[in-house]
Amino acid sequence: MKLLISNKLNQSVSLNKLLDFTPDELLKTLGFGGKISNRSLYRVLERIGERQLVVMERFQQWILHQNLVDPTQFVDFS
Repeated sequence: MKLLISNKLNQSVSLNKLLDFTPDELLKTLGFGGKISNRSLYRVLERIGERQLVVMERFQQWILHQNLVDPTQFVDFS
């Protein structure tokens, strides 16, 4: 899940090309010991989809804990 979130925040490449664009240093930083297969990525994506409510709830808790929520919203009318 960390790799998928990192991809969306940084590179935003398609899942089938993700491992081609992800440096080994980033994988080590995210806690991966060795190479990852595309099959593993798709399996994780399927599990996330099945548990989307739990994932979103924990994400919301995390952004609150990190003080990333701002009560002020700025609407862009451009």
